[in-house]
Amino acid sequence: MTKQKRIYQISSLFCVLSFLFLIATIYSYFQEKHTIIQSAQKRAKQESVAAAKKLGENLVKIKNNATSIAEDLSTGKLKDSELKNRLLNSLQKNPTFFEVGTSYAPYAYKPNIRLYSPYYTRKDGKILSRQLEALYDYTKPEYDWYNRPIKEGPVWSEPFYDEDTKVYLIEFDTPFFRVDSKTKQVTPAGVVFSNYSLGNVKEIINSLNLGKTGYGFLLSKQGNFVYHPNQQFVEKKFNIFKRADEQKNRKLRDASKKAIAGESTMIDDRSAITGQNTWLFYEPINSTDFTLGVVFIQDELIRNNKNLDRKLVIIVLETIVFLFFLSILSFKAYIETPKRLWAVSNTTALLLVAGIGTLWTLSLRRNIFVENNNVLVVSPQGTERFLNSQKQIANAQETPLYIPTGVFVQSLKFTEANEVFVKGYIWQKYKDGISKDISRGFTLPEAVKPSIVETYRRREGDSEVTGWYFEATLHQNFDYSTYPLDNKKIGIRLWHKDFDKNVILIPDFEAYTLISPSTFPGIDHDFVLPGWNLESSYFQYELHSYNTNFGIKNYIGEKEFPELYFTIYMHRNLIKIFIENLMIPGIVATLLFVILLIFVKRNNENADFNALEIVSACGGFLFILIIDQISLRQKIITAGLLYLDYFYFLLYLVILLVAIDGLLFVSGREIPLIQYKNNLIPKLLYWPSLLGSLLMITVLVFW
Repeated sequence: MTKQKRIYQISSLFCVLSFLFLIATIYSYFQEKHTIIQSAQKRAKQESVAAAKKLGENLVKIKNNATSIAEDLSTGKLKDSELKNRLLNSLQKNPTFFEVGTSYAPYAYKPNIRLYSPYYTRKDGKILSRQLEALYDYTKPEYDWYNRPIKEGPVWSEPFYDEDTKVYLIEFDTPFFRVDSKTKQVTPAGVVFSNYSLGNVKEIINSLNLGKTGYGFLLSKQGNFVYHPNQQFVEKKFNIFKRADEQKNRKLRDASKKAIAGESTMIDDRSAITGQNTWLFYEPINSTDFTLGVVFIQDELIRNNKNLDRKLVIIVLETIVFLFFLSILSFKAYIETPKRLWAVSNTTALLLVAGIGTLWTLSLRRNIFVENNNVLVVSPQGTERFLNSQKQIANAQETPLYIPTGVFVQSLKFTEANEVFVKGYIWQKYKDGISKDISRGFTLPEAVKPSIVETYRRREGDSEVTGWYFEATLHQNFDYSTYPLDNKKIGIRLWHKDFDKNVILIPDFEAYTLISPSTFPGIDHDFVLPGWNLESSYFQYELHSYNTNFGIKNYIGEKEFPELYFTIYMHRNLIKIFIENLMIPGIVATLLFVILLIFVKRNNENADFNALEIVSACGGFLFILIIDQISLRQKIITAGLLYLDYFYFLLYLVILLVAIDGLLFVSGREIPLIQYKNNLIPKLLYWPSLLGSLLMITVLVFW
C-alpha cells in the first residue's frame, strides 16, 4: 500500500468518525436542553396545579358555607333567632373566612323591620359583630353583591374594598327563599354572603415554589383581575383582554380566553414590559368562576447549565476537527504537493480563528442575570414575591417599611482598576402616614467621599417625592481574569439612611416607561463611555450577611438581608480591544511568520542570513512584547493572570522556537523536520499550532 493511499484512508476514517461524534454531540446537546426545559415546565405546571387546588379548597369552603346557611334558612331548619349564632360559629371554625353574614330583603325578617343584615367580621385579630343596614341601604341598584344573586342566583362577586376593615375581599353570594304570605309563591327573601381576604390569596400563592420572582394572579369570568401582587391591577379593575390588546399580544388573548372557558393552558412568551422570557400557566379553580394564572421567569428555572456549555464547546472543537480532515480530502493533501499542503494549513488557520471567535461569542452571551446571591427584579409583583419569601423579613417584630427608590445615571468613568466615578440623580417616595422618625434619605456604602445634594421636594398624590443629585467614586470588585474579554457589572449599592430600622428600599417602577434591562432604564440617552458598549441596566437584590449587629439589638439586617442595587452591565468594544490589546501581539506573530518564510536556501547554498541576525530579530520582538506586557500590568493591577497574559507567554515560546528553528536551519545539519523543502513543515505548522494553542487556552480560561 502506497503512502498516499494510507494517508487517504486514515484521513477518510477520521473524517467519518469526527462527523459521527459531531452528530452525536449535537443530538445529545439538544436532547439534554429539551429535557431541562421539559423538566422545568413540568415543575412549573405542578406548582400551578397545586396552587389552584389549594385556592379551590379554600374558596369552595366559602361557597359551601354560604350555600348551607341559605338552604337551612329556606327550609326553616335554621330559625331567624338562631342565625347570628350560626354565623359566628362559621367564622370561628373557619379561620380563613373573613366575613359571614345575611342580608334580608325588605320586611322579610319582620313585617315592622325594613332591613336586617347581621354579619361577623375579623378586625385586629378579633371577631366583631356588625349590622350592615346601619351602614347603608344594600338594596340600592349600585350594590351588585345583593341585587345580582336576587335576580341571577348564586354568584362570585368582583373584588371590593371594605371601608370598615380596609381590606380587599372576594365574596360568594347566594339567595335564600321564603314563601310569600300573599302570593303563596317561593320568592327570594335575602342573600347569604361569605367572603375571603385577598391577603389570604396572597399567602397561599407566596407559600408555593414559584421561583424568586414568579407570581400568581386570579381572573374573574369577565377577565378582570380579582387578585394581583400589584394592588393597582385590582383597584383600577384592569382586564386581561384589554392588556393583551394594548400589548398587541394575540397569544395572551387567546390563552386567556381558553382559560376563562375552563381549559388548562400554557404560553411561552416574552414580557412586553420586563423583556424577560416567561411561562404563563392557567388553571381553572374548581367550583368557582375564577381562573388562576401563574407566571414563571424562565431565567430562574433554566439557569446556566455548565454541562450544556461544555457540550457547545465540544461541538465547536469537533466541527473544527471534522472540517480539518475534510479539507485534507477536499484538497487532496495526501499527494503532498506544497500548494495542497498550504491550502490545508490556511484552511485550518481560518477554522481555528472562527472557533476562537465562536467561543468568545458564547462567553459574552452567557446569562448575566442569574447568580446564586442576587435576584433580578423587573416588576412590582416579582419584587413583592421575592421580599415576602425572605424569612428574616416575614418573622421580623416590626412590619417592614418599603420605600420606592429610583436611579438615573448621567455619566460614568473608570478612574482606577477597581474604582468608577458615577453621577446622576436618586429619588425616593414617602407615602403620607410614614412616621417622622423615619429619615428621608439614603447612603452609598461603597462610595468614597460622595457628594449628595437635595435638588427637589414636591407632592405627588399621596406621597412626597424627594430627589438628590449625587457624585461618587464607587469601589467595585472587578474580575479581570478574562481581560480583554471581560464584562463589567457596576453596582450602585443603596442603603436607607436609617439602615438600623426595618426599612427596605424597592425600585420605583412607576417612574420608568419601560423596565426591560435591554432598554437601559435609568440611563441617560446621551450616555457615552468610550471603549465600552452598554448591554443592560436593571435593579437587583443581593443577600448580604454581616458578622456583627452594629451594636443594635434585634438588628434585622445581620443575616441574608436583601440590599437594593442599581446595576449597569457593559462589555468592551471589540474594535478597541483589537487596537489596544491585540495589535502588537498580532503584528509580532505575523513578523515571526515572515521570518520563517525567508528561511530559504537557493541551489543548496548557504542562507542569506546568519545566526546573529536571527537572534537579534527574535530578541527585538521579545523586548517589544515584554515592554507591552509590563505596560498592560501597570494599567490593570491584579494579582492573578489575565487571559491576555497567556497570549504573551505563548508568543515568548514561539519566539524561542522560531529562533531555534532558524539556528538549526542555517547550521546545515540534516534534520528532516527542518531541512525538508526549505523548512516547509515549520512554516505549515506555524499558524495552526499558534491558533490551536490559543483556542485551547480560551477553552481552559472560559470553561
